[in-house]
Order: sequence, then structure tokens, then C-alpha cells
Amino acid sequence: MTKKRFGSHRTIKLTGAILAIGIGLQGCSLLSKDSQSEAAGQSKPSNEAENQEEALTEREKQTFQSIYFEGVKNKAIGNTRRAVKQFRKALEINPAAEAAHYELSRLLEKQKAGDSAVMHARKAVALSDSSYWYMKHLGGLYRDHNRYGKAAQV
Repeated sequence: MTKKRFGSHRTIKLTGAILAIGIGLQGCSLLSKDSQSEAAGQSKPSNEAENQEEALTEREKQTFQSIYFEGVKNKAIGNTRRAVKQFRKALEINPAAEAAHYELSRLLEKQKAGDSAVMHARKAVALSDSSYWYMKHLGGLYRDHNRYGKAAQV
């Protein structure tokens, strides 16, 4: 009699992808900003990035979300090359998506594309300068590239 396995390789990958998508939902500002500002009756934000985000049509927002989460899924299952393509494609639709810049920066760092990783990390911080994780990542990139003065500023 053979023992039954409690988690096939496919099940584990699927579970990881679902968890990554859930985590990505928390980081994606598109899902919460619109509903929060509408519910609170707030006026249009003055931030240029948020104005650009609001200029997206509903179809563009849906397309962006679909591509972004496809990138998160590919990242979770280890398909880094495809994930990078998806995040870049998502940023073509919405260049103001700080979560996409952050995720792309992390992947580019792993691929040893330092200057591109720093550029996307800076954009993520510029779009959301209150995010601890974005700032920590940018500071780490500066430290790893011997830019200690900039790392200290972050």
C-alpha cells in the first residue's frame, strides 16, 4: 500500500500563486484608492500620479489589473522572465502604479540589472513615499551599489 501525498507539486504551486495574488491585491493601490475616496466623498487628489491614475478608463484599469496579477502569479511560480514582461506591460498602461514599479524593481535586482532596478525603486518611492517597504528596498539597492550617501538619505 502506498502513502498518499498531501500536496502535489502542482497544488503547492497553485496555492503559492493564490497567496501571491492576495498579497498583490493589498499592494495594488488601484483597488482601494477609488473606493475609499468615493466612499468618503473626497475631492480629486492633487497628486499628479493619482490624477494620471484617475484618467484611466474602466477598461484600462481592468486590463492593468489583469496584467499586473498575471505578473504576480508568474513571479510566485518562479517564471521571472515572464513576470518582468507582465509588469513592464502593466506600466505601459499605468505608469503611476507604484506596486508594479516595486515588483519590477525587485525582479530586476535578482537579474542583476542594477540601474533599472534603482530607477523603478525610485519611481515607486516617488509615487508612494510613505511606504516603508519601497523605501527599505531603495535604500538596500543604494547600499548594494555603494551609494551610501543616498542610502542614508532614504
